[in-house]
Amino acid sequence: MSFEHNFLIKPTAAIHIPNTLTITQRKIANILLKEAFSTLDQDVIHSIPLTRLIKFLGWKEISEANQLIRNSLKELNSHQIEWNIFNKDKTHTWGVTTFLAHARISKGILEYSYSKPLREMIYQPNIFARLDLEIQKNFSNKHALALWEYLSEHLCSNKIKNALLEPISLEQLKHFLGIQDSKAYSSFFLLNAKALQPAIAEINQYSDLLVTCQYIKQKKKVIAIAFEVKKRSCPESVPLKATSGSEITNQNLFSDAEFLHLEKSLIEKHLESHGHEKVATVLKKIKREIEAGNKIRSPIAYYLHCLKNTSEETDTIHDNYTKICKPNFLELAHNNQKLANILQNLSNRISPHVFSSWFQEVEFEELDNNTLKLKAKSKFYADYISLRFSKEIIEASKDADANFRNIEVYTLSD
Repeated sequence: MSFEHNFLIKPTAAIHIPNTLTITQRKIANILLKEAFSTLDQDVIHSIPLTRLIKFLGWKEISEANQLIRNSLKELNSHQIEWNIFNKDKTHTWGVTTFLAHARISKGILEYSYSKPLREMIYQPNIFARLDLEIQKNFSNKHALALWEYLSEHLCSNKIKNALLEPISLEQLKHFLGIQDSKAYSSFFLLNAKALQPAIAEINQYSDLLVTCQYIKQKKKVIAIAFEVKKRSCPESVPLKATSGSEITNQNLFSDAEFLHLEKSLIEKHLESHGHEKVATVLKKIKREIEAGNKIRSPIAYYLHCLKNTSEETDTIHDNYTKICKPNFLELAHNNQKLANILQNLSNRISPHVFSSWFQEVEFEELDNNTLKLKAKSKFYADYISLRFSKEIIEASKDADANFRNIEVYTLSD
């Protein structure tokens, strides 16, 4: 099968951008760029029928698809992108702009235009990637799409079919993935488990590339990653991922989840257990409150708390939310005053909302004068607490004159 007409020539500078767009926004940006590419040297208004855009996305023509496109266009018109962050394209300097200068939908036709600086940056690129937009349809992970573009560009610009790329530091990688400010990826363990490995798995399953990575260590600590990539000899054998109507409908939820810094995997799990309507209601409610300027100290804890209540109760749940952020430390410590003091100090150190998110269901046990033992509800929580909060827990114990020197975190299955 051939999809020659669906190839996008995408400049390196436009690939090397922080991945702060959602998966849908990035796909739409690529499609619009492909449609406008031949006249980018002209200050003209480009157009594409919505039916064609939806077809390029691999969606079904449903009302939710049109609304999601409108929401994405709003972001592309207002969201700033920083290009050429690695300075690989030596003919261009660093820059920042919005992706679209304007967008308008009338009678089923999308009209759009680009700013002059962006047109000059992306027209007749010096180095670029040749991206198959049929393969783009398969991606549901935003990091997978960005990394696929990044690796494809390296092969295209060097005119090779396999390569071991120069190592990229963890900080550079996080900047490229748009997660450098997220505490959810503060350690390599979390970055690898929650972002890198899921992205590589999707690339290997649904794209024309096969990817592995080598870890560069310094004193047993991973400081950089070198990607090894091979072009598949038969792109025709790449399986196409079917897109269901429910997948498209859920893209709105995933957009709201990204706004609240909630993981897609968490939302998918709750869709199964609570249903689309309940999850959508809770996400939209929290998003509206944040946009209205209401301060929610822990969106994740608030979201989980709302899900436990009926739809009628979620209308008034914000009034009761302070109970999450102001726990009873003595109760959590099973009436052990020394441990309660440690928990109070820990909450003050890491902030009440972070404490509520990670320690509300953790049990603290005093073993001896030197070791404090914690029981977490899952291995993920145990690993994250060990990596992220051990130092803070020890310091909190010093403030309470407990002076624990060691922290042990285990789960019920240990």
